[in-house]
Amino acid sequence: MKKIKNGMTYRGEMIYLTKHLIEQQCLDKKEILKVIKIHIKRIDTFEEMKELDPFKDIIKLKKLNDHCSDIDIKLQRALKFEKNPSFNIWWFRVPHCKCNVRKNFQLFGKEEKFINLNCPLHGII
Repeated sequence: MKKIKNGMTYRGEMIYLTKHLIEQQCLDKKEILKVIKIHIKRIDTFEEMKELDPFKDIIKLKKLNDHCSDIDIKLQRALKFEKNPSFNIWWFRVPHCKCNVRKNFQLFGKEEKFINLNCPLHGII
């Protein structure tokens, strides 16, 4: 883990909490560390998923994908937000997902999702 100004990198990925978010949610150091640990777990899970074949290892990939959804909910709770699947941000950015990132960012906070039917994780294959 490499510490940089206002954040850190882990396995080449940036983990960053804004000062505004920390103050808005009244996060103390212990809570900030919990959020960082959850991000590390997500990054580790993504790395594990990257190593799998989306056709041969689909059952394991789908289990890890479900685990990523659980991680997203844990992150919401750690940040003192209400549990709300409409605010899950990582589901369409998991390795091997073919769902449109841009369109799903636009739907963030809404109950709608843009699912690519050919996505091995979310579509109908």
